[in-house]
Amino acid sequence: MVNDGDAIYHMILGSPEDDVPRLVYADWLEENEQPDRARFIRLQIELEKYLPEERPPAIIQEVDELLSAHRSQWIPTHEPQLRFHFRRGFLEQVHTSIPVFLREASRLFTNWPILTFVPSGNGYFDQLVGSPYWMRLRRFWGNAALQEYDILRWADPKLSHLVELSLHHCGFGASELQHLFHSKKSFALQRLHLSDNPITDMGCAVLADAECLTRLKHLDLSTTTRLSYAQRIHAAGATELAYSSHLTRLESLNFSGQIIGDGGLTSLAGSQIMRNLRVLHLDSNDIGAIGTSGIDALIDSIHLTELRVLNLRGNPIGNAGIRELAKWKGLLKLIDLNVQQCQITELGASSLLDSPYRHPNLRIRINGNHISQELITAIEPH
Repeated sequence: MVNDGDAIYHMILGSPEDDVPRLVYADWLEENEQPDRARFIRLQIELEKYLPEERPPAIIQEVDELLSAHRSQWIPTHEPQLRFHFRRGFLEQVHTSIPVFLREASRLFTNWPILTFVPSGNGYFDQLVGSPYWMRLRRFWGNAALQEYDILRWADPKLSHLVELSLHHCGFGASELQHLFHSKKSFALQRLHLSDNPITDMGCAVLADAECLTRLKHLDLSTTTRLSYAQRIHAAGATELAYSSHLTRLESLNFSGQIIGDGGLTSLAGSQIMRNLRVLHLDSNDIGAIGTSGIDALIDSIHLTELRVLNLRGNPIGNAGIRELAKWKGLLKLIDLNVQQCQITELGASSLLDSPYRHPNLRIRINGNHISQELITAIEPH
């Protein structure tokens, strides 16, 4: 006999992208003496309202504590070839090889609302996208093990249904991006991770012109590898993106490790693609190397009105740059400012401490500069 809980769970399996059945199931769990499971579902759904950098630490801590206390009950322990992760309260993400995924796919989708697949190992991408289960996925996180020719063969329309695509360290440059995103038809894609790829300025031009990326909200172009100077993104690449007429819904942009400099930041600050931006990562981008023009453009921008997180770590903005930031009314909206390793001394840091726009909910990270621990503690009370 099917009880109410089973019926609701089957609704979740039938509509895995819908939060409403999940919340209804949480209510049922609470009414049936499973308050921790109900609380976990509600909290994880609440976290999805925030960008990762904005998520309240108190909610994250409570989620972690609940999962730690109930891990053995909530996560299958008899699946040695499968690794699961929770999202929106349920086992929604699976890590395994493509052959194992295909072998177990029917059982996986029957038992859990699987939407994300993270493959391990090499090859078999043709078999994956040729299976009926590929179109049931919404997020695919590839990596360097992915065979480049495989994904390029299936670029359109086999990628158009995904809302999140990660191609970390896949060796993709301008020509590969052109092949992936040449379609005139709008993709569902909202999150695109291209970290540690030799994007170059030409690759930025391709992304800027991609008509299929009009729904994109999160773009990760960061690098932590030692790409050559020519393989990285410079001011010209940032300017190409700034002039895009398609990337107008961006909420998060990550240029970490590139070399856009003051010229690139100036272009971005003057661009309408920044009007919805809430998170901007610019660490180690040579900003401030030739003065404060980039920081000046940032604080004078009429478009960066929604910014909540600003990462300037590792840029030589110095005392002049931090003094300009201290005068910025935009600090009132920020919840996180990272100016670590920015060649700031106590003279500059004091201006930030005395800023009329500094507020208790603003987390400032300033260690790694030439300032005393006492001043660091005063600026970083968190």
